[in-house]
Amino acid sequence: MFSVGQTILGVYVVEKFLGAGGAGEVFLVRRVLDDKQYAVKMVHSKNVESTRLRQDLLREIRVSEALGDHPHIVPVRFFRMIEGNLAVFSDYVDGGSLQNWIRAGKILQLQNLLDLAIQIAWGLEAVHRGGIIHKDIKPANILMETFGQVRVADFGLIRGMTPAYCSPEQMCDEPLTTATDIWSLALVVIYMWLGERKWDLGPNGAMALNHLKKESNKLGVAPGSLIDLLEKCLSNEPSERPLTALMVAESLKDIYREVTGVEFPLPDPPEIDPSTSSSTAGPGRSSLVDGMKLEDPRELVKRLPMLLDVLSM
Repeated sequence: MFSVGQTILGVYVVEKFLGAGGAGEVFLVRRVLDDKQYAVKMVHSKNVESTRLRQDLLREIRVSEALGDHPHIVPVRFFRMIEGNLAVFSDYVDGGSLQNWIRAGKILQLQNLLDLAIQIAWGLEAVHRGGIIHKDIKPANILMETFGQVRVADFGLIRGMTPAYCSPEQMCDEPLTTATDIWSLALVVIYMWLGERKWDLGPNGAMALNHLKKESNKLGVAPGSLIDLLEKCLSNEPSERPLTALMVAESLKDIYREVTGVEFPLPDPPEIDPSTSSSTAGPGRSSLVDGMKLEDPRELVKRLPMLLDVLSM
């Protein structure tokens, strides 16, 4: 859609194509006013034609924006319309993805793995408290700050399912709860441990866990307490998994203390209630970031070529 060097909206210079997903393309842009960088995802109108997807899109971008101060998610900052499509501007995270870190062999100790897993669980807890099920937790959707801070990404946009990390109920297209993300988180932890993915489909969680039980590597032998936790997360019955991502985080902190002999050093993240957060996209005001008039996300979504009645909420 855009080319490198192109200026969009008269303010943002396209610096790089970052990739493509189910909703559209993602670009790195720089605001010429102050050199601030954003990741911009173009949500194509044709990809959100159904009533359900439109409702999901509106709810998710509102929650993502409201969670902007949470340290373990990638927040949406503001929205614009470009060529009839919705442009969603998010913080740019410059440390690559967890997938990149695993392939580069950056996870050198068990305590590093536990540190990352706890932060992922914290990010998931924030998403879930906002009423959102992520549905696509995988290493590529977990972004890394250069200093090791984890940020869960791509939950505020329409997305597809990644078969290698999906739960059994997701593969069977059954109704989903937050338990599906707990399943996916467990597979991400196993992948971090093994350094590679030795299974094809997410529902083969038992196979993935067997590799963890049998194989030792540079991280040593997996502690029994970690295996026990992952077994619970990979229960075929969703109701038998840990009820919340926060419960997973607390269990991982216990394992961290068991392994290292010290308490997990990072403070618990703040609890942010998306229902009480004020929208920075309130209509009738001017944006402090680029001087453009801010618009209500409902109006932006309404202008897409879709049915309008479901958005009058």
